[in-house]
Amino acid sequence: MGITSNLRFAAVTNVRSGPRSGGDKPLKSRGNLPTDFMRADTTPQDQASAVHAEGGEYGGFNMICSDLRDLWWVSNRSPRSPQNVEPGIHGISNAALNTPWPKVTGGKAEFAAALAADDGSDSAVTSYLDLLHDKRYAPRAELPHTGVDPVSEKLLSSRFVRMGFYGTRSSTVLRVRRDGSFDVTERRFGPLRQIGEARFTSAETQRL
Repeated sequence: MGITSNLRFAAVTNVRSGPRSGGDKPLKSRGNLPTDFMRADTTPQDQASAVHAEGGEYGGFNMICSDLRDLWWVSNRSPRSPQNVEPGIHGISNAALNTPWPKVTGGKAEFAAALAADDGSDSAVTSYLDLLHDKRYAPRAELPHTGVDPVSEKLLSSRFVRMGFYGTRSSTVLRVRRDGSFDVTERRFGPLRQIGEARFTSAETQRL
């Protein structure tokens, strides 16, 4: 996930289901997808179309990209992609946009509440970070079926994942205002606890 000083934003997640096309050819890094958009001057729609065309060269992914005029979602694991994302509150995890996994539907509701209470202060960011830190598992009957074993499916059903060797490494909140100013706050986590927090603003990026 990243944003530039000229307000080009992109983020990527992996997708846990679906076979890939492309045979045994080595996969490209999904981490390059956001940076490629941020370094380019293409529209979000054109970038989403280009990424979709070469989707078989990557492992399963979702990407969202925006110039803060249009927001597009693209995935190589959904027939609904690419898609213009309409204004509103949306959620994305390791499946298609707005897939109703419990952590997505619950997260959207909690995000709406945090957004309504956000007065623009630095302290308001805590509400967003807290909802990302939710460690509650989904009820067994509501667990998705993504091809992993049932125990892993449960452990992966929380928003904040902690599985020993695998888990949430960071939680990031980006707030963009109508005047184009923004701030980013990120908490970083090790295997046992939070190990750091960083914050920067659009004013700071313009001085770099």
